[in-house]
Amino acid sequence: MKSNFLARKSLACLFGLICISTNSQVTDSVKNILIDEVMISATRYEKRVLDIPKSVSLITSREIKNSGATNLAELLSTQESLNVIGSSQTPGSNQSFFLRGISGEQTVVMVDGIRVSDPSSNTNSLDLSEISLIDVNRIEIVRGAHSTLYGSSAIGGVINLITEKELKPGLNVNANFDIGTFGHGTRQLNENLNLNYTFNNGFYVSGKVFHSDVKGLDPVLDTVTTEGAFKQNDRDDFQKTDMVARVGYHGQRLDAHLSFKSVSQYADIDQSAYINDDNNMVDLSRNLLSYSIGYQPNSKLHLLLNGGGSYVTRINENDSSLVSETDYDRNYYKGTFKGKLFNNDLQLNYTLENMKIILGAGAYYESMTSNSYTYSGQWNYEAVTNLDTLNLHTLLTNSYISTDIDGKFISDKLHALSVMMGLRFNSDNRSGRYYSYSGLAACAAGFVILNNVLIVSGALVGASGFILTNIMCKAMNRSLGNVLFSGFGSSSSKGIHPKDRGEAKAASISDSYTVLEAARSVLMVPGYGMAVAQAQHVVH
Repeated sequence: MKSNFLARKSLACLFGLICISTNSQVTDSVKNILIDEVMISATRYEKRVLDIPKSVSLITSREIKNSGATNLAELLSTQESLNVIGSSQTPGSNQSFFLRGISGEQTVVMVDGIRVSDPSSNTNSLDLSEISLIDVNRIEIVRGAHSTLYGSSAIGGVINLITEKELKPGLNVNANFDIGTFGHGTRQLNENLNLNYTFNNGFYVSGKVFHSDVKGLDPVLDTVTTEGAFKQNDRDDFQKTDMVARVGYHGQRLDAHLSFKSVSQYADIDQSAYINDDNNMVDLSRNLLSYSIGYQPNSKLHLLLNGGGSYVTRINENDSSLVSETDYDRNYYKGTFKGKLFNNDLQLNYTLENMKIILGAGAYYESMTSNSYTYSGQWNYEAVTNLDTLNLHTLLTNSYISTDIDGKFISDKLHALSVMMGLRFNSDNRSGRYYSYSGLAACAAGFVILNNVLIVSGALVGASGFILTNIMCKAMNRSLGNVLFSGFGSSSSKGIHPKDRGEAKAASISDSYTVLEAARSVLMVPGYGMAVAQAQHVVH
């Protein structure tokens, strides 16, 4: 099994470490200062973590530094309710993640409140190994549905990376260089350089570079014990370079910045978690431009405009691989996937006594294209696909309103109570218009304190959620009771006779081609796609 090469094993040796700062600061190790940590992502404004009525986690800059992780996948794999598949495999491999069991494409990942995804993939799910921690100051994690504030993609939750901006006035320099080994013939080299200059008037400019070079990765467990059997021993390499440039201003009323990030990543990957592939490479590049302008004219009103654009290109080339001492499989594949997205959001926060009102509107555009070539020498088969002419894109516009009511708004005795209600309207050029609601908790709170306003408003918003659930049940040809109670106290295999069971077998592309070529007829049974198209009402 591959050893974890990210400076965690005892074999890793630190070669050098340089840290320079023109603003040195003496730390009193005896004096402990308790700071009330605040979070933005859960409510779209700064609020104490202890006062947020949701399951949240905050990873501070110190925790990031002490973790030893070099990318987001490594760091998040240690967090509760987060399962990162492939975090210990070769970086650049398919590293999907789940938040509370919800897949990554249903979880919003943001950088400074601006959504980032991977439109070059068919699931739009972001490969967390792509994101290095070079510019990350803190990470906010919100678990559970957050669709009213961030759209339908936030069913699982929200992960927001807050980057480092202005520092102490003057020149700030930090450099880091380390080298290590995780086994015979292996090497890991990481270099990091951060430059920042902050002026006394609030302007700042910064530049950062991160480079990682890893050689000798082997994620495959050798289970072949037959004497003389062919073993495909393959060592993989990984190179990554990130560059960040940022200019900004931080004042009493105005806070603005403009940043550019370039990611270049090359990985020699394997066929799967435990199957070697000696000629399978993935080359990825991403250019990300983002901006943010915040203005606070008074203590009650705050305006925020942010957005950005991202261009992603992924090239996967898989040449022939050895299958014996002298023979190759004579298969070749090359796919080029490109995607771009633009995201802009305008938000207004208004503060009343014991109440916050958040209004917002935004637009999200995404497009992708791909072309691929497949050749099988064994079957003399060629296939070419090109999606350029399909103009695959989506445009989503939205508007939302959310209120955060402190219990003191109702009674001083309810100072520990926090009620959040929200409404979001979405318009998609492909799937049409739909709404997101929240507020059943407000209705329950109204019954407890006998407040008619909370009872009525919470019931209206909460009931709309049940209406939406009923619509989805009809789309799946299931009753509401079946969805809610069918899984309790029963086995999923009930009603299936043992003789009706089949044996699941893995098949390669060439095997599938052979089966389809020999078949007289083929029956396709769609699942989720049929529900989306509502074709199940016609096909029974």
